[in-house]
Amino acid sequence: MLTFLRTAVLLFTAQLRRVVLSKRALICLLLAGVPVAASIIVRLGIAHHGEGPPEIFTVVLGWLFLVQTVVPLIALIVGSAAVAEEIEDRTITYLITRPIPRGAILIGRWAAGLVLVLTLCAASAAVVFALIGDIGAIDPDEPPLPPEIVPRFYRTVLLAGLAYSALFAAAGTFMKHPVLVGLAYTAVVEGFLANLPGANQALTIQYYLKSYLLGDFPELAERYQEFFKFIELEPPAGALSTLGIITVVALGVGVWRLSRRQILLPS
Repeated sequence: MLTFLRTAVLLFTAQLRRVVLSKRALICLLLAGVPVAASIIVRLGIAHHGEGPPEIFTVVLGWLFLVQTVVPLIALIVGSAAVAEEIEDRTITYLITRPIPRGAILIGRWAAGLVLVLTLCAASAAVVFALIGDIGAIDPDEPPLPPEIVPRFYRTVLLAGLAYSALFAAAGTFMKHPVLVGLAYTAVVEGFLANLPGANQALTIQYYLKSYLLGDFPELAERYQEFFKFIELEPPAGALSTLGIITVVALGVGVWRLSRRQILLPS
């Protein structure tokens, strides 16, 4: 175990600089800027028209743009490269031919990518809510969003980055092109299935993110029931536990797979 941890730390240190200076990081930076640009447009519209838009903009930009779209894509681009990039570049030979635990390769490189994922997602969320977090409700008789919802949104964004990056990093240990499969999974399962009414929502990460976000705010859950089309939400503590289990199990499966995988490098 000690050897495993030392190896993971060494690989984390070596990978961190590499991933921050990579082309993937630039693509992720541009993705993180999409909600920011949309928020600027919304804020300029407020200033131009002299009145605030409905709070649905907070939901659209905070949930649909960040949690449901941008965060999974950033996690996919970075997380899927944890192992697949080494295989594609054929540099994994220098690692697997040495007497180090293979699983530490995944954990160390995933942790380095996670730093980038969480930094970009947190920065994007901070700017978005700095720009639109104070807008009012569509109906003046309805109360504004509670101030506690903004820090909860931040934590939801970070939890999404954690769970998705672990899932896609593990996928990279099973397949040659995890990005393509990850895009299909994000669109079909997390994008489509998570928004269908019915118990199938519980098969998605999005459902537990919704539960963590709105589980302590039943009045908001009722207000957005038609918009989100969710089933009965889990308690936030239960949702948090489930997200943690998803992360640990995904990484565990990835470590198991990498430890036993016969890696054939392209000629």
